[in-house]
Amino acid sequence: MKNRKTISLLVVGIMVLMSFTVLAAGHMPTVALWINGSDVETDSLPIIINDRSMVPLAVITENMGGIVEWNAAARRAEVTTPAKVFGEKWMAEGMLMWPAEDAAMMVAENKAMVLDVRPVDMYEADGVDGAVNIPVPELADRMGELDADMQYAVYCANDINAAYAVAILTMNNFDAYVIPGGRPAFLEAWDAIDHEMVEEEELSSIVEIAVGNENFSTLVAALTEADLVGALSGDGPFTVFAPTDDAFAALLATLEIEAAELLAHPQLADVLKYHVVSGKVMSTDLTDGMEPATLQGETVTIDLSYGVRINDAAMVIDPDVEASNGVIHVIDTVLVPDDFTL
Repeated sequence: MKNRKTISLLVVGIMVLMSFTVLAAGHMPTVALWINGSDVETDSLPIIINDRSMVPLAVITENMGGIVEWNAAARRAEVTTPAKVFGEKWMAEGMLMWPAEDAAMMVAENKAMVLDVRPVDMYEADGVDGAVNIPVPELADRMGELDADMQYAVYCANDINAAYAVAILTMNNFDAYVIPGGRPAFLEAWDAIDHEMVEEEELSSIVEIAVGNENFSTLVAALTEADLVGALSGDGPFTVFAPTDDAFAALLATLEIEAAELLAHPQLADVLKYHVVSGKVMSTDLTDGMEPATLQGETVTIDLSYGVRINDAAMVIDPDVEASNGVIHVIDTVLVPDDFTL
């Protein structure tokens, strides 16, 4: 009996202690990440994307020689990384860094964009012309504003903050690199370029872009079968709403037919022409309710109430892919004209 009473008191005591612990935790400040004297995620919990933590302490400590200390009073991880160690380690291993000269040349040749991940007020005060500004704490939520096919040269108030942003981007399949030395180094390299001598890369035609993109294999096969390759290789200009392979796969599943049946369909050319508009229409030229005529003869309807949608069916997932003879807007659904029948 005495043992039972002792065990009961012990259990009650543990439960009371746990209750106080939970209550205390509710009033504790959230964990902040403090890197080289600057808040990266002030009073914010680590961001989780696809079940992965976006606070790359392991990246910092293992790859950049950083030292992590836990500040119990402030409840934050304090990371110090000597700039020399950081630079030498990343450069020696060919990690995600571009020397300022390389970054400036890539931007000058329109092969990359500058991403400034400093706070908005700093960017507005002295940001690089033409740069995209998304502060680090907002980056995980605003990655949809970035072009997944573009390369990004990233700078922040210091290199380690830029590396934090690059870690987030690369974990989400973006091609991003730190500019060592940040904004001053980039501007110095930019001013040293003879911009008149920099030749802009010659654009490929609509068909060449489609052939070179593995996500358009069904579209290319259809254009070949419908004998439209020559037409879309002409001067144009054309605006093409280009369905991906996944879009064609979804259509085949809906129609319950095989790809060979679609490619042999007598209306295949009309279906493809229904995706083409005469002239070069950039996304900025589109207006809500606009009804451009297609080469097939019917019109499509533009809906801008939520992103860019065509016929309230297809979403533009990659706009403004410029070609020598027009522009491609990648869509996630195949457009089917009204008179299409199996």
